[in-house]
This record gives sequence, C-alpha cells and structure tokens, in this order.
Amino acid sequence: MKKFYLCKLCLIVFGALLTVQSVTAGNWSSKGFSVKNDTKIKTDSFEKSLSRGTHGINVVEDGISRQGPRSIKFELRHGDCSRNSGWSDCANDRMRHELSGEKKADGVYFYKWSLFVPESFKTIYPAKLALGQFHQHKGHVVWMFQSDTRGIYMDNQTLGKTIQKTRLVENDELTGKWTDFFVHANWTDKDSGFLKVFINGQLKYSWDGATKTKGKKVYQKFGAYASFVSRYTNMPSHKELPTIVVYYDEIGVGRKCEDVEPGYDICTRL
Repeated sequence: MKKFYLCKLCLIVFGALLTVQSVTAGNWSSKGFSVKNDTKIKTDSFEKSLSRGTHGINVVEDGISRQGPRSIKFELRHGDCSRNSGWSDCANDRMRHELSGEKKADGVYFYKWSLFVPESFKTIYPAKLALGQFHQHKGHVVWMFQSDTRGIYMDNQTLGKTIQKTRLVENDELTGKWTDFFVHANWTDKDSGFLKVFINGQLKYSWDGATKTKGKKVYQKFGAYASFVSRYTNMPSHKELPTIVVYYDEIGVGRKCEDVEPGYDICTRL
C-alpha cells in the first residue's frame, strides 16, 4: 500500500512507497523527491486512502505554503474514485484523495494542520465535501470537517449520523489564505470525553461527552472527499464535478500540546 510518513511535514517518495524522514530538501527525480519544512513538530505516519493516479496527492512548491517552501497539494478531478477489498467509492457515489493517519487508543491527543483554499475554489453543494475527518477503524466516522456554500462546519456524527452542525469558518475568512486548525480531543466512549476545535487560535467548537464508539480506535484523515456526488451532477447545469484543489501544511499530532506547537498561546489557555 502507498504510504506517507510525515515528520514535521517531511516526505520522501520512492515509486509506489511514500516514506517521510527528517532529511534536507530535495528535488524531483525519476524515483521521487524529499521535502523538509522549518518546524520540529511531532506527527503521524500516513498512508493514501482510496486514492489513485499521480495527480491526486503531491508535495509541491507552488509558492503556497504555511512554513517552508512546500506544501501538500490535493487535486480531486471528476471520476477520481477507487476501491479496495471492502469498499468501492465508485459504486457508492463518492470520489476522493485523502491521507489516513495512525489508529489511536483511547486518551488525550492534540492535532494541528493548516489549510489553504484557493480563491478559485467552487462549492459542490448539494453534494458533500469533507476537508478532514476523524474516523474509526472498522467503525463509522465520528467527526467531519464539511465544506458547504458558506465555509466549513463541524459535523458531529458520534452516534453514527449527524447530530450537530456548528460553523467553524466562513468563506470570506477561508479562501485565498491559510487557515490554522487545532484540535484537542479525549478519545473515549465515556462522558469524560471532549473535543475542542480552534480556528486561527480562537475556540470555535466545544463538545463534552463521548467522542467515539466503545472498542474502536480513532484515526485522522485529511484531503478532499466528495460524497453523494450525483446530487451535484444530476442538476441540469452540472454534468461533472469541478476540479477541487486544496493545500495542507504543518500536520502535527501529539500527546502533549507542546508537541504540535499550535501557536496563538493556545497551550497556556487549555
């Protein structure tokens, strides 16, 4: 399986196997490339999730980055669906390019990432577009960062369906600039659980209670994931999805706030 290992957003790509190490910045070659950003944040190992083709996930130097010269570019084109032994996006009205992180045991974790949405971005409403998720291994998704006509909202699906929607950021604050996400979560099926989401240093969402299903491990996903695509393509004026391009940078995952260096004085305010 193709894998990404991110260490302070360091990536080395060798053919079908993508492994990230702490190395100096490199260049494209016939076999791959390496990238090293400026910060020393902790992170996860990531692997491609139902992503095919060479255009979907790439480390690029487009002049768009949160730290250092490079970022991860996701490009979702109409028809970008794939399948594995247990699931088919193609058969289930879905398209995606995503990276999946490590499965986490119960406990407190800290996550950080930065997202850049170009001004040319077009909504695919009434289809759904997730620009981040917390999923469960062999279980249902529990949290989704959904994009709609207004911006991005938190989609709480801890009960296996949407039970709450909360606006995180509006389009005028989102497009054409970097948006910094920080999540402080206690993964548990108990009432002691919690999940807090900060956007650019401001607390935008807070949940107290179970954050997952009993016996399941949570893992992070990010990229571009379109679902219920036919809701959009069946509209008279739409024959296919517009190409979706988003950038991610500074992907941090740790057991302590300081591990991911969220900035904005967040760690002292928790």
